[in-house]
Amino acid sequence: MTIMVEAVVENGLLRPMQPLPLKENERVRITIQPNATFKESVAAEVEALAALQVNWDSYGAPAIDRNIIAAGVQFVRSLPDDLAYRPRVVPMAPGNLQLEWHEGQKILELEFETPTTIRFLKWSGDEKFSEEDMIRVSDTHRALDLIQWFITGANT
Repeated sequence: MTIMVEAVVENGLLRPMQPLPLKENERVRITIQPNATFKESVAAEVEALAALQVNWDSYGAPAIDRNIIAAGVQFVRSLPDDLAYRPRVVPMAPGNLQLEWHEGQKILELEFETPTTIRFLKWSGDEKFSEEDMIRVSDTHRALDLIQWFITGANT
């Protein structure tokens, strides 16, 4: 299992910005990669999807739509710097991209289907809750509400 987390240095020690799904005294290997900012590091991951060529998945997937990449970068840069949970950046076989937050039985996925629309999935197995809908890429307030739900579990 590989886990990517943001951490802060406090008194010379690393403190994760989120709970870790690890057992007490479990040994792990840590790779340190300083982040300029949350937004710039995630935006760089989104921009890197432009390097994927046709058939990047060996099943004939198209290259990721550059307009969707641009929309994803603009969206990420509109988020606050202090967002505690970093999403996974995932290329999708139809040529779009997805930002994913997963922790245990809780999932938030924001799929950039077009340069102007995001389909989202909120799912919690613990709470037996699921919601899917579509928002506009420009609706940063609604997106932040979704991310806040993931982080705190509270609907705003």
